[in-house]
Amino acid sequence: SGVHATLAGVALAIFIPVRDPQEPRRSPLADLEHDLRFIRLNDRASFQRDLALDLDVTRPQKPLMAMDSDGQLHLAWLDKDGADLRLMYARISTEGEVLQGTTPLSTNKMRTGRTAMALEPRAKTVELFWSDNATSRAGLYHAALTWSGEVVQPQELLVEGGLEPAAQADGYGYVHLAWR
Repeated sequence: SGVHATLAGVALAIFIPVRDPQEPRRSPLADLEHDLRFIRLNDRASFQRDLALDLDVTRPQKPLMAMDSDGQLHLAWLDKDGADLRLMYARISTEGEVLQGTTPLSTNKMRTGRTAMALEPRAKTVELFWSDNATSRAGLYHAALTWSGEVVQPQELLVEGGLEPAAQADGYGYVHLAWR
């Protein structure tokens, strides 16, 4: 099986021309900053698939991706709008086909966004955690979706003042969470 990677485009920017000679007003470099890219590598680390995901994004940052045992890829990222960040989710196939489009998970705009994702195999849920350090709402937040993308736990404050989550699910139905 191949290796899957999702890049926020910025890492590829040094290989992209600043201007498109066919469309001088368009900048491929600027386009990459506003895309989430999907790349599938084979067992020799050669590109088998490289495409911009057809998702509604503004300025995506810090993507996370995990594959469930059904073979679906769950993708979460922070979307930047000015100085604010919002946690988003989508489901994609191993071919890069969007199975579920952009789903906002955080209802408030965040000031910082450390995120963690765990796939819980018994309940077949995607558990997402993020932190916000805005003084009016600082804390560690949580939302959960089924593997089919239905939100089963909307945004909830788990730990007031909690920051920088790390999460891992085990095979017994527990999700383990650490933060500072």
